Amino acid sequence: KKSISFFNPYKKSKMENKSLPETFKAVISSRDGTRGSFQDVKMEPLKENEILIKVAYGTLNPSDFGTLDGFYPVYPGDQAIPKFTKCRVGIEGSGVVVASGENCKYKLENGTKVSFLQLGGWSEYVTVPSDRVVKLNENVSLKNGAPTGNAITCLFMHKLAIDNGHKAVVQNAANSALGRMCIRYFKKMGTPLINIVRNDKYIEELKKEGAEYVINQEKDDFEEKLQELTKKLNATLAFDVISGEMTGRILWAMPCFSELYILGAFSQKPIMAGIEDILF
Repeated sequence: KKSISFFNPYKKSKMENKSLPETFKAVISSRDGTRGSFQDVKMEPLKENEILIKVAYGTLNPSDFGTLDGFYPVYPGDQAIPKFTKCRVGIEGSGVVVASGENCKYKLENGTKVSFLQLGGWSEYVTVPSDRVVKLNENVSLKNGAPTGNAITCLFMHKLAIDNGHKAVVQNAANSALGRMCIRYFKKMGTPLINIVRNDKYIEELKKEGAEYVINQEKDDFEEKLQELTKKLNATLAFDVISGEMTGRILWAMPCFSELYILGAFSQKPIMAGIEDILF
């Protein structure tokens, strides 16, 4: 994951509401595959429990590109933005608090460094509910504090494994930012992790980061090697961020009554899996 900067993070703004601009720049996407463009957005009054952040860094996530082309809904359920509906882009980032609405659940002074999870990270300003903001420690830079989502996801993945008694875990796209974070954290916690990549060049690279088990999904014997490892380590939990046919390939190689969670859809293809692998 990479990040993009929208202002000098070392100039900590103490702006009051009266000094805020009437409009600001934000990336707007038509979500039809044409990507997005910087456009002027009107500065709206803050509602209750909302905080206005001057954005320092917005991360570049695969889900952001899914949002750009309309493949990913922005929010789940009845809050989802339909395909081909214009919206702001960027699901997370960091910045400095410049204004707060009334009755905020969490009080943050102007000038406080924060990270956030909220649509609109690719913009000069973003409005965020106070409970979707994390105050950064003084020793954490705005750049390093921007990618909050991966850290939370990594912690959740490990907690899910431990709380449900899984002895080992499988993950694909192991060379991604999330995958590398999981490699380091799972090793620290002593939980075996089987890592799937799509190119041999990542095998030694990930082993240098602490990975013990790394296999290439493009090899002819991929399923057999994965089955051998899942049986050896009793890996009964998998996290799939690719989907498509990869979901079925992983399920086939895992022990009966294993669990698989789909966290993404890098392939942007329908899930393919044998009914017997789903049932058992």
